Amino acid sequence: MKRVKLSGDSQLLIMQMVCTALVILWGMDMPQIFSGIETDLKGLHFLFSFEWASPERNDVVTIFSVVYFNLFKFISWANLFALLTSTIYFMNREFRKKTWRR
Repeated sequence: MKRVKLSGDSQLLIMQMVCTALVILWGMDMPQIFSGIETDLKGLHFLFSFEWASPERNDVVTIFSVVYFNLFKFISWANLFALLTSTIYFMNREFRKKTWRR
């Protein structure tokens, strides 16, 4: 069996896709875990909505949880945006390499 060696760009792309999948899977039940967070949406609906979490109580743990959860949501958005733009960039670059050689 011949082993296929991936280029650095392919490895980066695969790593980004795996990280994005893990972030989305990890974030699916986040609103249910924190008890002091007020939100109407759960799971992926919350992750990809424009609604942000707000605290029900005014204690340090709840506020820290809300800040953490909103930061987690922002990082998920940024990671998904980076994944989409890098995928488009790499596909465009490979297409140009193949058409340039012909």
